[in-house]
Amino acid sequence: MMTTPSHSEAFLELAADYQRLLDALADGADTDEALDAVLAEFKVVEGAVEAAVGQLARMDALVKSQIAAGQAIIDHARTVQARYERQHESLRRFLLGLFQRAGLQKVRTEIGTVYVTRHERVVVDDPALVPDTLMRVTVAANLTAIKAALAEGESIAGVHTERSESIAIR
Repeated sequence: MMTTPSHSEAFLELAADYQRLLDALADGADTDEALDAVLAEFKVVEGAVEAAVGQLARMDALVKSQIAAGQAIIDHARTVQARYERQHESLRRFLLGLFQRAGLQKVRTEIGTVYVTRHERVVVDDPALVPDTLMRVTVAANLTAIKAALAEGESIAGVHTERSESIAIR
């Protein structure tokens, strides 16, 4: 006699399947092998493909939410990092002002020697006046213009189009 798993058991099984799938994909598993493993894991039999696709779509939604959560963490970390960088620069400016007002060049402390350094940099006021031999030019293809030209039937040497398919889940 076959028993049907409870919702919580099914969820735990789905979570375990999901983790195995993520581990396989994260480890760079061969796509064909991963697909075979997924089909085996979900025990796909005739008529049950929709259920497996539904499970995979739920996994995809969970991964998307994890991406968003990860991005929020990254954004917060960048904000915190920027605040620390501003504090660092403010402390450095404060120390430099203190050294300049006190006429100091070097002070030894328990964590190291603090001293004033001198820097020189070049500032370009008007790039049009700088000789071409001293300029660096970066050239990049205008992909938007190329795509539009190809759509109008133009033939462009050194360019080709590639088509691919992907999955959309709404």
